[in-house]
Amino acid sequence: MSSFGLVSAQTQHMIGSMLSNEEYVEEFLGANRARLAEWHGAFTGGLGRVGIRCLRSSNAGLFVLMDLRRLLKEKIVEAETALWQVIINEVKLNFSSGSSFHYSESGWFRVCFANMDDETMEVALGRIRAFVAKNKEAMKPARKLCVQSILKLSFSGRICDEFIMSPRSPIPQSPLVRART
Repeated sequence: MSSFGLVSAQTQHMIGSMLSNEEYVEEFLGANRARLAEWHGAFTGGLGRVGIRCLRSSNAGLFVLMDLRRLLKEKIVEAETALWQVIINEVKLNFSSGSSFHYSESGWFRVCFANMDDETMEVALGRIRAFVAKNKEAMKPARKLCVQSILKLSFSGRICDEFIMSPRSPIPQSPLVRART
């Protein structure tokens, strides 16, 4: 909330009061965990129905790592960046490429599902279904699809023209999706 301006004293006081109420916090965290588990299951289930696997994790968290390695022309960062640009520009979804988080293997995309309501999730899954249908040859299951259990981070070699790449940007000049009226 404070990215664009300061949080008012009244808001800070209200949030402080809410967080000091242990019963409320316990109830809120339980409800939040249940909602996240439900959204996680709905989103990964929707991806699974079109042949997209996600990295299994010990907790649902706020995002999943979606495996789009089969859609890469080559297993290199440049091919991942090209796929990311297609997803942004044509599919109209904003997933973060794994290379922007220094994942050791190209083709993994980080998708935050926690900020979607049910209708938004259905729209996103519909766009993904359409994209997969358009690329169905590449999405045919491999004989044995093995999803890695651990991705390694690598911080070497990620400097472009003296510009350290941000976790939010897999390329120095990321195309921005502009809202249109």
